[in-house]
Amino acid sequence: MLNNELMRFFAVLLFLSVASVAEEVREWTSTDGRTLKGTLIGLYADGAKIEVNPRKTVEIPFDRLAPADAEYARKAGAAILPKWGGWQDELRMNLDDVKIKVDESRSKGGLTYYVTEHFELKSEVELGSRVMLDVGRIFELTYRLMEASPWGVMASPEGGLFKAELYRTRAGYVAAGAPAWSGGVYIGSRKVFMVPVESLGLKEGTNGYRRDDTFSLETVVHEITHMLMADAIPCLPIAVTEGVAEYMSKIPLRTGSFRPGSVLQLVREEAEVRQPLDFPVLLDMTASEWSGTAPPKGRPGGSTMPVNPEDKSFQYHGSLLLAYHLMHGLDGGKPDRIRRLIHNAHARAVGREKLIEKYKEDFATYEADIKKFTARPDVILTKDGGFSYPSNLTPPQAPQFPIEDETERSLQLSEMDVIYDGKSVAEFVAEMNAALEDAKIDIEGARR
Repeated sequence: MLNNELMRFFAVLLFLSVASVAEEVREWTSTDGRTLKGTLIGLYADGAKIEVNPRKTVEIPFDRLAPADAEYARKAGAAILPKWGGWQDELRMNLDDVKIKVDESRSKGGLTYYVTEHFELKSEVELGSRVMLDVGRIFELTYRLMEASPWGVMASPEGGLFKAELYRTRAGYVAAGAPAWSGGVYIGSRKVFMVPVESLGLKEGTNGYRRDDTFSLETVVHEITHMLMADAIPCLPIAVTEGVAEYMSKIPLRTGSFRPGSVLQLVREEAEVRQPLDFPVLLDMTASEWSGTAPPKGRPGGSTMPVNPEDKSFQYHGSLLLAYHLMHGLDGGKPDRIRRLIHNAHARAVGREKLIEKYKEDFATYEADIKKFTARPDVILTKDGGFSYPSNLTPPQAPQFPIEDETERSLQLSEMDVIYDGKSVAEFVAEMNAALEDAKIDIEGARR
């Protein structure tokens, strides 16, 4: 059996060979026999992105490509890191740009459904026209921020719209299943973002609800980031998952405008009053350790006491500093490593989900076949739940589960070498500390 270093070596060779082939101009054939010359530059949810020339890119669904070309695109495209031109100086959305409407057919029983271009908001409070536009802008502007980010939107919502639930009170929000300490939460199992309206800066007055434009929306941006990256999260290190969400939430948002280039000052200010979890502990954490389901190995200062599940300050701040370093402190300020990590995690998670869905379909077919088989008059059911059958018959065979020996740690942390780039954890942490200090970010914070 190959050792880990040799397996990693072959994986790198495979990636380099696939990536170099993918850059070549290729003749693509459609299922109806038409051909097109172009370069594979990446994939989208259901097909391949082909660059015909520097000014023209076409998207071709896999089922419209000849089988050999579709197979090539799936394999080669998974290794291609999508192009990213860097952050825009400003991402703005005026209220006039917001498209939001009330779904009258579903709005009843004290609930109002608001629909924007990318979101469905189920609300316990009825919003006036101005406030409705303001709330819609919060969600849609965050979507634009994610689209412009180094990783983009990495989630495919059911029914085409991301779901959010707005609660009148914190008590109702917690009663619906949200953590009592949270100001908003994305529930992955339900694929829904839950938030009390107070976290949107909404206050009820004599003339209905109004929104405080100076209210911090960091929690909202953090959780929407999770929702828009949901398809990649199962295979991402938790420190990166939370770090990205923290980083996005620290991008200044003022009067309908995100300013990505101004994030450093907010990180510096945060670092003056908060302290991070020890980075080696953070980098090795799994999601269950983060949540408190399983205790992490330590906390700041080397203590072996488990982190209080309701006190996540050390973890969140450590993840923010990690994300800032991955975005700005490596490789001349290029975020290629974190982009590669997230891209790999997304491809792996999507591929894993497809394998599981195929297994479910195959197992449903097997159950139907075995039911027919055991209904035959020459098949005898036994008391232990089994059955016996004549030697001339062959019973249906159950499909094999496609994923074996997968632990939470291997699922979430197997791609960390993309970040370490051949260095040990200690070497990486030492370099990160030095880079953060060079950026005048206090890595001691509240420890002083």
